[in-house]
Amino acid sequence: MPTILPLMDNWLLFGLGFLLMLAELVTFTFVLLYFGLGFLLAGLLGLVIVYPAGEYQFLAGLFFGVLLFLLNRRQREAFLNKEKVEIDAFVTGGIGTLIESNGKLRVQYKGTSWPIMDLPAGVDVGDRVSVIELVDNIATIEPYKPRSQ
Repeated sequence: MPTILPLMDNWLLFGLGFLLMLAELVTFTFVLLYFGLGFLLAGLLGLVIVYPAGEYQFLAGLFFGVLLFLLNRRQREAFLNKEKVEIDAFVTGGIGTLIESNGKLRVQYKGTSWPIMDLPAGVDVGDRVSVIELVDNIATIEPYKPRSQ
């Protein structure tokens, strides 16, 4: 039976596993880590058994990677749970301060400054403003009206 991939040395599987784990340091998704560990396990398994062809080595690495990923419950739930995460910085309706930075008006809000869409009438630098919405990192503001007690 013809093979697609030639039989690889085990050190190549180890190298591929380490390369995938190093690539994980750049992506921060923890998926490449599992595939890297899977190829390391496939290389270790190659020390015990003889693979008939390179396809089996590659498939063993992929199989072990998927298996390790599925066995980690927290990663599996995070991957499958596609709920929208509400980021506190993008929650609007709070109060900010109008500032000037590099000659441009911005609103200081939630620990950072945001460029503003339009300057409402009667608002000056240093005034408190209400942040109505944040769209494409641009704040829409209106003059702050304190609640009457």
